[in-house]
Amino acid sequence: MKNINLLLLCLLLLNFSNAQDYNFTLNKEGKVEFSGIIESTSSSDQMHENLLVWLSTKNHNIVIDNKEEGKITTTGDIKSKSTYNPFAGVFEEFTIYILKLNSDNQNFNYIITDIKIKETYMGYGNNYRTTDIEEKIELLEEAKIKIKKAESDETLKRKQKKDIIEENNDIIENTTETLNKAYQVLSEFINDMQKQVNN
Repeated sequence: MKNINLLLLCLLLLNFSNAQDYNFTLNKEGKVEFSGIIESTSSSDQMHENLLVWLSTKNHNIVIDNKEEGKITTTGDIKSKSTYNPFAGVFEEFTIYILKLNSDNQNFNYIITDIKIKETYMGYGNNYRTTDIEEKIELLEEAKIKIKKAESDETLKRKQKKDIIEENNDIIENTTETLNKAYQVLSEFINDMQKQVNN
């Protein structure tokens, strides 16, 4: 009985650690996209100035600044994860993206696209890699499929099955955390942007 309870507890903890909090929206091209409207009581010119000042404090590179047409395009990056191990070094993840803003009378339409995850490592040497967020989602789904196949594959030996399941559970756990963090920091950025427009 104790063994059964322990097994159930382990399964619950595994499901909790792999909980999916992100809720990405895909555009017509199948790319992850955040879009919406920023409402304001200020004039479009004042909104434009407020956004430029605020974005300059948020590690954004202004690519297009056209006040007459009410357009702003920037590239941005937000640190979404950081871990330190005294024996291995520092591992960080950044969510990078393109932000497009277009004024519509007293409102601004925003679109966040081209979202990527940049992973950096500083320890015994420095290196980094950048991956489209869609590839991360695909990696997650592939890992789930591999686990299902392994569980139903009667030709696999017990250790082979165990190794495949453990390896892909690690992928699911790490990738889910990455996607959750990316969704969280982008959602917080949008909320902050909406608050700053009228300041």
